[in-house]
Amino acid sequence: MESITPEHVAFPKTQPTRVDGSDIETFLLDVRGFLLNDEIQMLATALNFKPAELDKLERSEDPGYMFVHLLKRKGVISRTNVSVLTETLKFCGLHGVADDVNNSFERYQSQTKLEPREAPDKKEKKTQFVTELKNKYKNLCGGIQPAPFLRDKYDIDELFVESGIEFLEENCQEGRDKAKWKGLKKYKSVFTDPRLKSKRRIIDGEPGYGKSTLALQITHDWCKELPPMTDFEIVILLRLRQFRNLSTVYSAIKRCLLPKDSKLTEADIESILDNSSTLILLDGYDEYPDRGKEDTDIELIIRGDMFLKQEVVLTTRTSCLPPNCSRDTKRIRLTGFDDASRKVYVRTVVARGCSSVADKISEFIKLNPVPADLCRIPLFFAMISYMVNKSERFRHLKTVTQFFRHVIKCFHSHKDIKVNEGNKEDELDHSKLDEAAFEGLNDDVQQISWGKKKLRGKIGKELYDEYVRIGILIEEECFDYDSLEYKIETRFFHKLFGEWFAAHHLAKLAAQSEVEFEPCSGIQIQAADTPQPQQAANSGKVYSLRNLNPHDVHYVYRYACGLNYGAAVKIIKHLATKKEYDQYTLLCMTEWGGKLEAIMKTVTTLCSRQIHISDRNSLLLQRSTVELMEFASSRQVIPISRVVLLNCLDVGSTLRVRPSNISLPVIDASLTLLWINELGLEITEKDTSSILQYSAKCLGLKKLLFWYCLLPQYIKVGESVSALRSRHVEVVWIPGGSDGNYHLNFESGQWEYWRDRKPMTEEQYQQHVEYVRMWSEERNQRLGED
Repeated sequence: MESITPEHVAFPKTQPTRVDGSDIETFLLDVRGFLLNDEIQMLATALNFKPAELDKLERSEDPGYMFVHLLKRKGVISRTNVSVLTETLKFCGLHGVADDVNNSFERYQSQTKLEPREAPDKKEKKTQFVTELKNKYKNLCGGIQPAPFLRDKYDIDELFVESGIEFLEENCQEGRDKAKWKGLKKYKSVFTDPRLKSKRRIIDGEPGYGKSTLALQITHDWCKELPPMTDFEIVILLRLRQFRNLSTVYSAIKRCLLPKDSKLTEADIESILDNSSTLILLDGYDEYPDRGKEDTDIELIIRGDMFLKQEVVLTTRTSCLPPNCSRDTKRIRLTGFDDASRKVYVRTVVARGCSSVADKISEFIKLNPVPADLCRIPLFFAMISYMVNKSERFRHLKTVTQFFRHVIKCFHSHKDIKVNEGNKEDELDHSKLDEAAFEGLNDDVQQISWGKKKLRGKIGKELYDEYVRIGILIEEECFDYDSLEYKIETRFFHKLFGEWFAAHHLAKLAAQSEVEFEPCSGIQIQAADTPQPQQAANSGKVYSLRNLNPHDVHYVYRYACGLNYGAAVKIIKHLATKKEYDQYTLLCMTEWGGKLEAIMKTVTTLCSRQIHISDRNSLLLQRSTVELMEFASSRQVIPISRVVLLNCLDVGSTLRVRPSNISLPVIDASLTLLWINELGLEITEKDTSSILQYSAKCLGLKKLLFWYCLLPQYIKVGESVSALRSRHVEVVWIPGGSDGNYHLNFESGQWEYWRDRKPMTEEQYQQHVEYVRMWSEERNQRLGED
């Protein structure tokens, strides 16, 4: 057979020096290099690949890589036999390739075979495996800095504090009626609560909510043999950001968790996991480079097509849930720090028992809505607590952008929280890093790490070395599955920092360009010299942001609005064109800080939709929403037709929203529907009267609707009731648990069934009391968390 030169092979770049000849990965790499692309298609057809598999091979950027791993999964290649492959090669006339495959396989087998006297028994191998894992985890769980500018280091059990955690009842996918979030008292309930019994669990949360910290704590508990981790003989923690072009999960375990000189092979690892009670922790699915590739081991594990006997816990951002999870997957969600968690963290980690320091931090957070919001995020709370304790200047920050700018300055000062104005951030131009971060987040598959040489060459040696020194950039050794070599990968300290630098580039682009939304796909930033969007292909440059989903990277948009006034106006206007982005539009308006008169059309668009205020909203979002309502109602020319209050009503002398404690403005003429949805709340006669008084002041109101709450059986007829009656306002109560609703009779003050207008009986009312009180425990638990 004619010798194959490098330019003829499918992917010649992947034939470098091998790390460990005893692993099947080296043999797969050989097979991959022996085959041309057209030969791959011929072999796949001869081996009866499905049409969908043939199509994937044809469209794949690396058909050789995909082909050999499909062969392994189908059993055509195994650790003991490749005869099916060699016979198929001969059948296709590729006798020379068949000989090459046989020779390579013989080399592989000769390196993996041990004399009987040399082979340790399975028990010894398992003991060795556990020891090597625990040594690795000891390093991961010790000497942790919440941020590089914080001088103290902690073990994970000193740093970890329980935060809010809840689970989705009944099923994995949130349905219209069935799905309900239920609180859990502690993270260990993930493994002990019978309602969460499953082989597959997903723990999701917003960025910075402590998903990776929780994964480390679980690993630490296993190392220390603390229940319930004593139920598992083996715990495997895999950080998915490290696995680009992962060949097998066994290879990942060997390369990333075991010492380089470990004598254990992938076959040993596979055997141990097959015969042990095992927990697999897959940390950071949102950062997984091969997310979306259907046939990787990670995707097979998530779908339940691999590791059927092992328990698997996957962590990810809430906005990046895997689309094809196993049907029995249980979903758990982190909700961030509540007051109790913050107090524990301040007392034990920051103040180290000093009550005056703890009181100072708690008082500051209580009085300032920006830090109060951010303090639900454990990562930010660690930084805020330290900065409040050290810097008076920090107390005057009013936006998330101002806060994060101060955080960056703290990185530059590193050891002194009191930063001089002339710091390194001002001296060094980081525009190239901004561009790299932006392009990485805006890629089809987000890139959050780069090869050291590549990134250093792009942004410059001086900036790179400085940012590594101060901790904004982190270097970590990763195994490259193309070259089979260990290489240095560089990433941001946290993905939120990557979003900060990406926002600088977005602000720069938006300030110089016209912003357009692509129909049904995303945002485009169109260069100023491009006449019309439809002409973009022929003239001018278009920057597409279709991969910058605000649900996933809303901080990019918020930071950009705080960094550049002109960019903010354009970003706000175009986010407002999609209803699903309303909350981010409002948060961007807070960062912008400009006068709403400058964006009257946008304000009108937002107010024309149903305004929704929930107890799940952040303080900033609640404040922004109420300010929008106040502005619109004061102008009168901007109508607000529908307002929904979801589990956030706080009735006193005025109607307020919880937890921000902001009074609702009276919307004089335009409000037609006020919808109060208070799950499990028993509204007293006095509070009902206050709600009716507020409603009577909204002169355009047509309908007042109460959902899933308990109202008095009889309503006192007074001035407010008479006013509502004179304007023919409907007052409707839907207690839930029944097939209908009740309307208020303004003359008698009784509730009447909607069909026959018969008054509610005492028996019916007591049934509704029992039903509503079913929800009261959940509501009280939520109030306790807040």
